[in-house]
Amino acid sequence: MNNAAYCPACGTTEFKNENGKPSCTKCGRIVTEEEIAADIKKRFEELNTKEKMYALNEDSVAEYIAATSKIEALDYCEDLWGKDVVEQYFNEFKEENPSGTYEDFIEDFVREMPEDEEFSLWNDDIGKVIVKTIGEFLKDITEFPSHFACSEY
Repeated sequence: MNNAAYCPACGTTEFKNENGKPSCTKCGRIVTEEEIAADIKKRFEELNTKEKMYALNEDSVAEYIAATSKIEALDYCEDLWGKDVVEQYFNEFKEENPSGTYEDFIEDFVREMPEDEEFSLWNDDIGKVIVKTIGEFLKDITEFPSHFACSEY
């Protein structure tokens, strides 16, 4: 998982020091130390939460990721799909929401699934669909983050 702070404007985690101030290497935005500290604090707090299920890319082929935070789920998918794919999704979001930030993108693209939501999952081992709540499925998962399911399979 990526533990660096994100640029609020474009989402990159790469910064350079320009005249004593951190600036984003991608968009050039000057990022305040307060913004970086707040982002790192938020990510740390998310890491200390319980495991949840997240749905990503629900407008197309949805991926279901068991993780401790939205950011962890997105980072997992970035490793799965590649950084360019996540960047493409962010750019599409920016086209529809020109004033949207990377944080807005995460809120829109990564949906936390309620534990009482029913989920149907095909099980190849027994040749049938299993229907349980998200909370019941989460009890069986031992590794976080992990890929739980894909809407295509």
